[in-house]
Amino acid sequence: GSSNHAIGRSALFTSVTAVANIGIGGNALYYNKTGCYNNAMGCGNLLYNTTGSCNNAIGKAALFSNTTGSCNVAIGYDALYSNLSGDFNFAAGRSALYSNWGGCYNAAIGRLALKENTTGCYNVAIGDYAAACSTTSWNNVAIGSGALKNFVGSGTSGLNVAIGASARIC
Repeated sequence: GSSNHAIGRSALFTSVTAVANIGIGGNALYYNKTGCYNNAMGCGNLLYNTTGSCNNAIGKAALFSNTTGSCNVAIGYDALYSNLSGDFNFAAGRSALYSNWGGCYNAAIGRLALKENTTGCYNVAIGDYAAACSTTSWNNVAIGSGALKNFVGSGTSGLNVAIGASARIC
């Protein structure tokens, strides 16, 4: 690879043909082989990334499990922790989108926002615990601390809008 920058023990350790990556922190981008244009700043960030590109991870273990997912942004301790192949997700806050492994085009802002989402897509959650229990539901909007907090939807139960603290707690 070329134009890579690694600072920290075992950062970018297995890089083969990867281009323009930045790994700062112990084990940052450790397994990255061919993924390009990734920024990992924090211990264990993008640790398992192999081919995913254009990811940004800031905060301990952000995007930790990502392997092939691309164009994700994770800011905060354990943000997008379980992501494997999900693309175009934005998570800001401790454990935001924590369980997401294949969902795409989600935005979670706040501690534990969309925490249990696994494969749901096109969801927006703003506020601590917003849509925290939703797993596979699509096209939901939760704005406010605890909005849609206990909503456990499936792929066919989307199109919900909840605005306000604790709005629509099931």
